[in-house]
Amino acid sequence: DSHTNLSPTEDSSNIEVSIQSTVDGITQEMLTTATVIPQNNNFDVDFSEFAVFAESEIRIQDVSTIKRWTASPGATADKTVKLGTLSTRPLAIQSAQSLPSIEIHGPKTASSMLSSVRVPINSFSDTPKMLNAPAPDLKSSKKLIHNSTNAKKNDINNWQSRWTNAFTKSALKNRRSKNNRTITSGNYTLDTFKLTNGETIRISGNVELTVSESFTIDNAEIILDDDATLMIYAESEVHIESGYIGNANKSIQSWIDPSRIKLYSNQSHDWNVRGDSIIKGEIYAPKAHYEMSEQSVLCGRVAADEVKFSGASRLFYDQSLDQGGYANPEGLLYNERGEIVSELKQMNALNRDAIEMLQNHYAKDDDKTDYWSGRNWQNTPTERPHEVIYQFVAFGFDAREWESETYKQTYSYASTSSERQFD
Repeated sequence: DSHTNLSPTEDSSNIEVSIQSTVDGITQEMLTTATVIPQNNNFDVDFSEFAVFAESEIRIQDVSTIKRWTASPGATADKTVKLGTLSTRPLAIQSAQSLPSIEIHGPKTASSMLSSVRVPINSFSDTPKMLNAPAPDLKSSKKLIHNSTNAKKNDINNWQSRWTNAFTKSALKNRRSKNNRTITSGNYTLDTFKLTNGETIRISGNVELTVSESFTIDNAEIILDDDATLMIYAESEVHIESGYIGNANKSIQSWIDPSRIKLYSNQSHDWNVRGDSIIKGEIYAPKAHYEMSEQSVLCGRVAADEVKFSGASRLFYDQSLDQGGYANPEGLLYNERGEIVSELKQMNALNRDAIEMLQNHYAKDDDKTDYWSGRNWQNTPTERPHEVIYQFVAFGFDAREWESETYKQTYSYASTSSERQFD
């Protein structure tokens, strides 16, 4: 396992394999890097199979685009990128341009003119509902006070700060910040979270932040260590301008599992992401109004009440997040009559324990599922239900020539010997 440097388990997603073969004293080594794509049998109820999901409205204006994230190991041209809505009114999904390789899902009762784009509408077998985001664990949380080191500078005048930012964005983009802080594993609450002009917060371990009054990132960044995860519960408006949330490599060609970064909200506030912002993660805010503008980028997915893209904003959907969910009428969320299972209909929020319980219950009846304890991996090979993306690097001469030469030598030796047998 490339993350733990230990033998792989059923939870491993990135695996490094070294293969050595020796023939006549000549050794050839091949290195394999494998990414395990989870099987599509998860009890996935947060609409993560959709690049964009909106309760009420989706608007894609100007030259904004929605495409698959080609840097993801799960990227494939065989799968379409999905948009979904629970709205039934005409033109609930509007786009200023055609949407190639896009699939749209909506309720059975939706208008035939649900979308301004001439794309067939796929109807849900049974109409789902957007559950509330999971509630933060406030009982075990600690109070964290974070004051921007640039607070006094930015408090002079808002217009003056924005005017200055317009001229300093490009300079700050490549400048290493001197204002670095680290948040280690834990559950924290803050009244105000504000990062400005070149500040950096590093996330080490598993961190949960609950922000109650104000969340702002302005020309600043949140960087995750290689094994870190981040959950942010925003109970306020969210403003991100030329900000960054992701791994240390800020290029959109550098992949990080977006499920390691989750931004939640249960409030009907505005989320504004603009400038040159880049977010690599999942956003689930069922009551919020989410807007991306200018050159901002989201690598992951978003689910909100209303979603709007304008300017040259881009969303790159990570197809490894697509576990079927409500878009798969044959999946675990529906019974044999095509209805959403009764226990799910009674849920009101994304309760992790309840979802895990339901998955374990319904997965037992799924013939495709083979759960394995992993205890006897050394002696008992397991079935391989996962799609694996792999790459071989061979040191030596061409592997095909080597195998061909080995076959010839083996065949020649076997034909002249009547006493030895080869497997």
